[in-house]
Amino acid sequence: MHRTKRLVSWGTASSLACGAFLALAAVAATVDVGSFGKNEPPAVAGKPVGGPWEWGDKPLPILQVYNDKEISAMRASAAGPQASNKIVEAALYHLKKPYEYGADGEEAIDCSMLALKALAGAGIPSRRLPRSAADQFYHAVNVKKILAQVPQGEKPLPGDLVYFNFPSAKAKNRYLKISHVAIFMGPTFDRRQGIDLINAGPDFVQVVRIKYVNVVGVARAVAAPASPRSR
Repeated sequence: MHRTKRLVSWGTASSLACGAFLALAAVAATVDVGSFGKNEPPAVAGKPVGGPWEWGDKPLPILQVYNDKEISAMRASAAGPQASNKIVEAALYHLKKPYEYGADGEEAIDCSMLALKALAGAGIPSRRLPRSAADQFYHAVNVKKILAQVPQGEKPLPGDLVYFNFPSAKAKNRYLKISHVAIFMGPTFDRRQGIDLINAGPDFVQVVRIKYVNVVGVARAVAAPASPRSR
């Protein structure tokens, strides 16, 4: 049995019931709990798919890209608890770093590695988390030792991880697959106005507002911070 059937979606029940979401594949049945290694891109019809930037036949629905001045204002207005702020600051350390699917965070970075690096920079023991976005959210729903799912309806805090399913039009398998994660920057998390995120991609790490689409869930760090790790 594919474990993805246990995931709790923030999307509407009717959308899930009618099978509106297509994805590349189900999450693997075994949790990989300790690797910062590179992921191999999943294959569709023998060709690699380079990350979540195909949303059907449309690009990621970015509404706005924030400049440095706007980001500074957002940092002041969207401040959360100290631990949350540390995650945000650790993520912003990687601002403008090039995006590369499967990259380890040194010269380039991808979405799930940005999440791990941000947690590590805040002292969260993220090396005990899986590498992929899908497995990270599986941990938040079922393991709950480092991350735990934020209850539906509860407003996210800055530093929370937002998980998305952006299905590809080329996908053949009808499974709910999380294909992207970004870090909530705040202050906006609204179905009509969008979500303010620290986002890896499509070209580099940037702070953006995207449309509220295909949000599967939100996870929050629950492990007590240790001594801060190097970024």
